[in-house]
Amino acid sequence: MALFFALQACIDTIEIELPQGDGGRLVIEGSVERGPDNYLFRASVRRTAQDIRDVVLKLEAADIFLLMNGQEILSLRNNEGELIDINTFHDQYGADPRNANFGLRVILEDGRIFESEEQKILSPSPASSLEVNLIERELLNDAGIFVQQEYVELLVNSALKNDQGEALSYTWEVSAVYEFPEVAWTDDPGFFPSTCYVPVSSPPDEINVILASKVNGEELNNYKIGETEADFRFITGYYYTVLQKTIDEKTATYWEQVATNISREGTLFDPPAGQIESNIRNINDEQDEVLGYFFAAGVDTLRYFARPDETGNQLHPCTLEPGTPLCCDCLSSLFNSTLNKPHYWD
Repeated sequence: MALFFALQACIDTIEIELPQGDGGRLVIEGSVERGPDNYLFRASVRRTAQDIRDVVLKLEAADIFLLMNGQEILSLRNNEGELIDINTFHDQYGADPRNANFGLRVILEDGRIFESEEQKILSPSPASSLEVNLIERELLNDAGIFVQQEYVELLVNSALKNDQGEALSYTWEVSAVYEFPEVAWTDDPGFFPSTCYVPVSSPPDEINVILASKVNGEELNNYKIGETEADFRFITGYYYTVLQKTIDEKTATYWEQVATNISREGTLFDPPAGQIESNIRNINDEQDEVLGYFFAAGVDTLRYFARPDETGNQLHPCTLEPGTPLCCDCLSSLFNSTLNKPHYWD
């Protein structure tokens, strides 16, 4: 499967509220992701700081090094991604994908050194797939009347062990593009209907994670990783793209803790529930607190084209209100839309 690396989906895209008056806490995050052809290395070193309106994360001066099998091999730029061809990487730095264990070393300006636990990239599931399911719920509308609303569920199927017999946990990043055709609502020979393609992203703080130990059996069947209201976006075609990240149990536990803290009342760093265990330590002082995590993941890109007959044959809005800006100028009416069809669109 092809790999789609999106730097906007990197480790620092989760929006969290930091407690007021609790500035100055060190946050170190990083990852190594391997797809069929490339590695993507990322790391950030930041510190909480009080802004005029809120507490924010600001970059901290530091030297950041990627470790492989305990040796420094690559210097990383703070809060930037490094994409490297797998063969080129191992030709230059040795080892091979099967026996490469990665880590992170951070040296602050004051001389303190932080290192992560070593991380192994697990080989992904030999086969994974997506499907959709149309459901209906009864909702109370603004007028106080119960109405039926349809939703499209996105489901994933995947093995929970790879060919080496290793247990696999997962996280997923879901995005999509839908097709919107303008309607010829006039006899004016100068009007030529266009077709727009509109991207859809999941909320930045949405975390989909599953621990292999919490699933009975060795297969993940029809596991829901997304849900979208069935509306005009599904009229002709809705194309899902899912980055499926294969991770180990400890990393999945970390992301589960993050998800729990985001969904609960309060803030991510509120004690005691806000305490999330890190795998990064000051090598000389275990009591020196640091937040964040370094993880490794094998990444697959899964795609699924949801057809109109699978998603309720939704009504085109221009059949009711022809001639509105949406119907005759979708490029201006639909945010971030384009006339360029995605390269993978079938």
